Amino acid sequence: MANRHITFTCSIVKKCEFDVFEHIKNAPLNRRYLTWIIDYFGNSIHFEYQDMNLQTVTYSAGYKLKISSYRGLIERIDYVSADIQQRLLTCEYNDKNQLIRCDSHQFGDIYHEYDENGYLTSWKDTQKHIPK
Repeated sequence: MANRHITFTCSIVKKCEFDVFEHIKNAPLNRRYLTWIIDYFGNSIHFEYQDMNLQTVTYSAGYKLKISSYRGLIERIDYVSADIQQRLLTCEYNDKNQLIRCDSHQFGDIYHEYDENGYLTSWKDTQKHIPK
């Protein structure tokens, strides 16, 4: 049990939640990863990791998100259920590991720009409009 930390919170509107943080294989000993969220109604979200990268998020409603990453940067997120597998998001990065483009199933392409100091200065959608 030394590798697990559990928190329990409740509010006056019967919104209770368990959060479970665990040590995962090959991770620094002082680091814990969120592995479960369970609410008052028994709904749950399970987080699975491989090589210290989030790999799968499974929902008690019967679907999951499969996450592909490289060096800690998310490259793809896929929605998976019994009937469907659909790409939700694809990300691209520059040589400084800055996010430069997201291809979202829902919103299309979003482009990100940075200044010489590495600060995000703008983002634009597929039609090159700047979101407000």
